[in-house]
Amino acid sequence: MRLLILNYEYPPLGGGAGVCAQYHALGLEGLGHMVTVITTWFTGEREQESHGNLTIIRLKSRRKKKYRSNPIEMLSWHGMPTCIFEKRFI
Repeated sequence: MRLLILNYEYPPLGGGAGVCAQYHALGLEGLGHMVTVITTWFTGEREQESHGNLTIIRLKSRRKKKYRSNPIEMLSWHGMPTCIFEKRFI
């Protein structure tokens, strides 16, 4: 099955929700599913990476700090609607 996980935070960014998303992604990938995670990019991170059946796509945002964010920054994902509706990554 092909699955998509959307989360503003995904390790190494953020806190608890990102870690939960990572555990879900790795668990589902371990069961043989093709998992795509769309999350936020931060300075020093690759915009796209793949590990087996897990693909992580990091979209540009206005996030300024690695371990803290605010609602304005969370709403600033560049390209989020486009990549989903055009099915570029899923």
